[in-house]
Amino acid sequence: MKNRWLKYFKNLKLARKMMTVYMVFAGISCVISIVALQVSLSIYDEKLYEKSQQELDFFTQEVNENLKEIENLSYSIATNTDVQEQLSALAEVPYLSGKYSYQMYRLRSLILNELNAHPVVKNVMYTDGKQVEFKVGIDYGSVEDDVYKNMLKEFKEVRGGYISYPPTEDYPYLLSGRDILKIKDSSLDYLGSLILTSDVGDMLAKKSGDLEAAHSTLFAYSQNGFIYKENEQNIPELPPMKETKGYRIVQYQGRKSFLCYQKSETTGWMYVNLFPYSERGYNKKHKIPRRLGNMSKVQVLLKEKGLEVLIT
Repeated sequence: MKNRWLKYFKNLKLARKMMTVYMVFAGISCVISIVALQVSLSIYDEKLYEKSQQELDFFTQEVNENLKEIENLSYSIATNTDVQEQLSALAEVPYLSGKYSYQMYRLRSLILNELNAHPVVKNVMYTDGKQVEFKVGIDYGSVEDDVYKNMLKEFKEVRGGYISYPPTEDYPYLLSGRDILKIKDSSLDYLGSLILTSDVGDMLAKKSGDLEAAHSTLFAYSQNGFIYKENEQNIPELPPMKETKGYRIVQYQGRKSFLCYQKSETTGWMYVNLFPYSERGYNKKHKIPRRLGNMSKVQVLLKEKGLEVLIT
């Protein structure tokens, strides 16, 4: 077969020989260019994922810091010297007496002062587990009775520790809190319980504007359901909770899109950042061109991976 092709090539006229050689080299060059382009795009996907992952990791850390502030607020109220003194004083006066009402007013004022410094927390409920119960802040509706009882039960089990319940479809707010234990004489007697209601969905909505990806769409969810949906109408197929982090190229609203996701080790919540892949950019100000027509860009990408032999 080889000899037959050599004989056929020798018998060709010079012009046809040159044309054949040109076509062979053109074909080889085309194949190398296609391979180089595919490799460069694959490398670009990895680079894009690295940048997107770094940004999503930073975003997750910021959210966790805000959630930590909610926990700190519950601790601050529970250990506040004035709050503890007011609760101790309430135990010494007759229920619903004038003096009792005054002490209760002072207690509400102390809690409200702490609450005003934390806008993500919308209200704080106090209960003594029996007959006393009040709420300061904005009313976001009642907590289901079963959830309320379970929280009080878990508070007692952790003896002053912090407990939180993620938002659900039925109640889209973070519920958290702890028992207040008397610390003045180290008796750790029960003085009541605190339940905080926090709008983390609103917090995520405000922070999503800090994401650099152009036209990004943010989703956050837990095993209990969605915590935040930037697009209520069009929800793509999202990664299952068993995954931890990664990326996918998906079709979203008729466009090829880049989906990057990360699961928080602190809360177990999944965060997904989705943006159009066609824009080729994770930065609004410095986007990658849509077409890699300039082979120098391909060379730079390949040299980073030690694959420059493909284009030499």
